[in-house]
Amino acid sequence: MPDLVVYGQHGKPATVAYQTFLRLLLNEFQIEHARHANDHDQLAALAAQTRAQAVQLTSVHKNAARREQQLISMQRDLAQLRQLPNRWSPPAPQAQASPSANPELLLTHAAVAVNRGSRRGAFSRRA
Repeated sequence: MPDLVVYGQHGKPATVAYQTFLRLLLNEFQIEHARHANDHDQLAALAAQTRAQAVQLTSVHKNAARREQQLISMQRDLAQLRQLPNRWSPPAPQAQASPSANPELLLTHAAVAVNRGSRRGAFSRRA
């Protein structure tokens, strides 16, 4: 740092070198002004980024709420579907009674067999 104090004949301070002092002050002011402008630009960029993120966050919240409503609707539909009878699955197997256990069933089987035989006879060709 240059000498800002001008000394007199006996080594005592006599005056200040104002020309040098003003140049130093101006230089420091310009450096601080540049830092302030840079900080201001960074702050403006961060504020713009914050606004953009707020818009994105609002969109995410709206999308999440819409998806939640879709999920609730789908769960409601699924619950209603589960209450309907299933038309596409095969019916539960029923126990087949043997003809010998039930005399009526035995007669029915015999009558069907006779009818089948008579139908075959009516259409069969004999040489």
